Amino acid sequence: MLRTDLSGDPTVRDLLTRVREVDLDAYAHQDLPFEVLVERLAPARSLARQPLFQIMVQYRDRLDEIRMPGLDAEPVFVETGTSKFDLTFDLAETDDGGIRGRIEYATDLFDRGTVDGFVQRLTALLAEIAANPDASLSQLSVLTVDDRKALVAAELGTVRDDGPDRTVPELFSQQVAATPDALALVDDATGRRWTYAELDRAVAALAGHLRAVPGVGMDAVVAVAIPRSTALVIALLAIHRVGAAYLPLDENYPAERLAYMLSDAEPVAVVAAAGVAMTFDSGVPVLEVDESGSVGTDPADPVAAPTVMPLDCAAYVLYTSGSTGTPKGVVVGHRAVANRLRWMQDEYGLTAEDRVLQKTPSGFDVSVWEFFWPLITGATLVVATADGHRDPHYLRDVIARQSITTAHFVPSMLAALLDVLAAEQDRALRLTRVICSGEALTADHRDRFHTLVDAELHNLYGPTEAAVDVTAAPIPAQDIPWVPIGRPIDNTRTLVLDERLRPVAPGVVGELYLGGVQLARGYHRRAGLTAGRFVADPYSDAGERLYRTGDLVRWRDRGAGLELDYIGRADGQVKLRGLRIELGEIEATLVAHPNVAQSAVVVRDGMLAGYVVPLSGRTVEPADLLAHAATSLPDHMVPVTVTVLEVLPLGPNGKLDRRALPDPQPTATTRRDPETPAEATLCELFEEALRLDVVGPDDDFFALGGDSIVSMQVVTAARRKGIEFGPREIFRWRTPAGLAAVAQFAETEEQPTGPVDDREPGPVPVPPAVHALREIGAEPAGAALVFAVDTPADEEKATGAVRTVVAAHDALRMRLTRVASVLWSLDTHPAGDEVPVRVVETTDLATAEQQARTEAAEALDPEAGPVLSAVWLTTGQTGRLVVAVHPIVADGVSVGVLAADLAAAVTGGPVAVPAATAQGLATRINERAQDPALLGELAHWVQVLAPGAALSTAVLPVGDPVEIAAVEVNAGPSGGQDLAVAAVTALAVAVGRVREAAPAHLLVEIERDAREFSDGEPDCTRTVGPFAVGVPVRVPVADDPDAVSTGVAAAVDAVPGDGSGYALLRHLNAQAAPAFMALARPDVLVRIDTVPTERRTPCGRALELSVRIEEKAGGRIFTATMRSDGRISCEEIRGLSEAWTTAMNAPVGAGFSTPSGA
Repeated sequence: MLRTDLSGDPTVRDLLTRVREVDLDAYAHQDLPFEVLVERLAPARSLARQPLFQIMVQYRDRLDEIRMPGLDAEPVFVETGTSKFDLTFDLAETDDGGIRGRIEYATDLFDRGTVDGFVQRLTALLAEIAANPDASLSQLSVLTVDDRKALVAAELGTVRDDGPDRTVPELFSQQVAATPDALALVDDATGRRWTYAELDRAVAALAGHLRAVPGVGMDAVVAVAIPRSTALVIALLAIHRVGAAYLPLDENYPAERLAYMLSDAEPVAVVAAAGVAMTFDSGVPVLEVDESGSVGTDPADPVAAPTVMPLDCAAYVLYTSGSTGTPKGVVVGHRAVANRLRWMQDEYGLTAEDRVLQKTPSGFDVSVWEFFWPLITGATLVVATADGHRDPHYLRDVIARQSITTAHFVPSMLAALLDVLAAEQDRALRLTRVICSGEALTADHRDRFHTLVDAELHNLYGPTEAAVDVTAAPIPAQDIPWVPIGRPIDNTRTLVLDERLRPVAPGVVGELYLGGVQLARGYHRRAGLTAGRFVADPYSDAGERLYRTGDLVRWRDRGAGLELDYIGRADGQVKLRGLRIELGEIEATLVAHPNVAQSAVVVRDGMLAGYVVPLSGRTVEPADLLAHAATSLPDHMVPVTVTVLEVLPLGPNGKLDRRALPDPQPTATTRRDPETPAEATLCELFEEALRLDVVGPDDDFFALGGDSIVSMQVVTAARRKGIEFGPREIFRWRTPAGLAAVAQFAETEEQPTGPVDDREPGPVPVPPAVHALREIGAEPAGAALVFAVDTPADEEKATGAVRTVVAAHDALRMRLTRVASVLWSLDTHPAGDEVPVRVVETTDLATAEQQARTEAAEALDPEAGPVLSAVWLTTGQTGRLVVAVHPIVADGVSVGVLAADLAAAVTGGPVAVPAATAQGLATRINERAQDPALLGELAHWVQVLAPGAALSTAVLPVGDPVEIAAVEVNAGPSGGQDLAVAAVTALAVAVGRVREAAPAHLLVEIERDAREFSDGEPDCTRTVGPFAVGVPVRVPVADDPDAVSTGVAAAVDAVPGDGSGYALLRHLNAQAAPAFMALARPDVLVRIDTVPTERRTPCGRALELSVRIEEKAGGRIFTATMRSDGRISCEEIRGLSEAWTTAMNAPVGAGFSTPSGA
């Protein structure tokens, strides 16, 4: 075992001399048994490797010829099939004075391609040594000719000689001119939609106000203090239009950090949202904007065209963590941004059909392409809610609800989303592409993604100092243990260099340097720091720069050429959940505490752990130190724990040995029992999310292992229990006791008594009403039952009422899955997801309601969600909630329940949670359908459904669908009469009067309610769901009201049981269903609605009559609507409507009459 001294960068000759001396000295001890050497040195033992060395070099002299009388003999290498060491180089002299050899390698550690590379590079190195024996080791290269060719091909992205020729604002204006009426932006929080022309007008108006501010112009900095919203998008576009660069400010940052950013950047103006929690220098003009990006003062002259400016003018200034203790502002120009956006469009090709989700906070560079890429390509930008990026449940829903095609995720949030999809056993989330960047994407992320998400996956890499991303790789499902960050994009260079700035061989780890047009201009007002990180390119004659990233990477090949593989950081910078953090900045903050002498910060188990040494004679309380850090550091940079040490461990070189730091010590607290029900509930929430047995009221969430991802799980679980708080409150208060003092505990639900259903989400047996909807064959998206509820002029109460009602009724969280359009299945989702309610201010409720009804109905999607949509209209003095529900989750009875619940909730009243869930009731209905006794009804239904009683002889529609205006019939006082019987009677009389060759009988399906329960079952009278069933009756047709009335009464009396047997047998009983295939299907439907309901549903009948009862000042009114799927002409429908109205006004023998003649 020999040790080689390479110190001092010796020449080859010097090294050979050193090796010769060491070897000769060692030969004097060659008789020492190896076992004795191991025993004396006593190294740490491991089954994974040899104890003292892992590489063996064997060199043998040339073998003499083997001579054996009468035989031909030659040496043969015997392969044992086992490698004794990681690598064994077996070398021998050849007859011609050369060297031949073989390499034996451990296949658990190396593959054949890697070892072949060793061979080629060793051969090249030996040749160079032989040719240049006086060269120093640092001058030698192990690169082969093939290596150099591969690196040249991999290091440079596609060179576009026609580099970017327009700034970002010019590209936006160009798109506005091309597609002014196309949809540009959708605000998911408000539901408002903006065309390109509308968005451009708002940008021009705000730009006019900005231009009027002294100093605003090219290269000036304008700060933006607006949460994620439409107003933020408008502000960024307006700042660009006047030639300035934007500086995003996050109101959640500590005041001290915001103050530093403002003093360092010196903005000439601030654009702020109304009520933003920040203070600004009194000398800086502040433009306050509303949610539409409008300034409340007198309008200024709009700026219709962008300012003409050089491409290298600043586009934005973003502050990143700084190792010196203060953040540093990165200034990026328009040329860099435009190149990045153009590459992305060339690579992925957005169209007008695409929707890009904007969810990244504006202070992080990924937001740049989210904001601007869709708006310069004619696509649609969908703006997520202000805190939506933290909630994987919300992100799942908004992607489906808004038909998102492109979304970005840092891998940690992607993992949280995948956890949600896996836990809920959801169908695959569908979109076109998911872009990942910000931290390392692992093979586990990749594999789970392709199992749970139906989309392309792309992995991108880039620092803030190089316009967002500079490398990219598609990530298909692939059985390799690593995920590349890819190759350079257009007009960029990626060099992997050693400490002497020389290219390293493929497979060798080096530091990544970036070049090309995407490099930032530098750090704002930090010339020295800029010079240290943006260095001269030693391989360029044009004076170009390279950015030293500090990231360690290597070139690897997964089958299609070299790509970059990310290894980690070369300095004290880390990334947690996609956020770049300089550990030095945190350490400097801790040392700034008056009682701290030294500090160190490391990442342990995915969280920041701080270590401090107090000043002599002082003490440090970890809780106080964390509070001190929180005053100047953003939440994601505050350590989770602080451990107090007497000294920091040092290595042999006197530097901090971070690996020797002890395990983090959580802040010590004396655990007490919860003192209030609120504390107890929050302790339970912490225990569930953190998977701990016990959590005390004063235990710190982050000290227990929580992070921002887990915090959203706590928020979501709390909402299911009616407890409202956000992730910000968890970061601020940190303990169950702290949260209990600020959380809002809803008292808006009354829990049922008696038997109740389990409220866990899961599969729902498909009820007959949904089967009937499927049989119509129309696309289910957009079908709706629409109604309205008057409310006070209180937005919070209106939106809260919707959220409360959705939480109370599991049907409103139901989703449809279709396979080949004929196989339908239903399942419910957990409560707690946001329910967007669009808010519309108006002076004319009636006019606004018509538009709101259309918008609410069009928003429904039974597969992706939502299945309930709401628009709240307000005049400032009163309000009206317009609600649309999909017919797969509600029926007429459901609308009555929902209207009553919403009316109660908006006034602060309780909402009773039904004892029976839709899932439970659907299960019991399905079980009833399997009752053998039900088969006894078949004989009745065969007789009723005999042919010859159809209103139309056409099987399919022969014309367009028809619906006539509603007619009103005055009604007398309610006296227990069955309005459905009266309506059917009047309809049979009307058919007899209008039809010249009317059939003798008419087959009519009366819609009834299937909600019933027996002793021991949960009460289902208020259960929302699609539980209407059709009951066929065969009634006489004649121009004789008394005779028809008698016949209808007899037909209804003959119905077995409650009449639901027909629907149960036909749709849910596999034994009986085939029998109905040969029977007639009623082509007339009659239903009674107890609540004014607008049905925007497919008809599917030759005639459909809907009657609702309304109470008006003059008495009760029956309002009737007739429609047809196209099997009956408009003229005949109109005639039937008039004849039905006449018949309803005439006394009939069934005992029902209207007071028109009184």
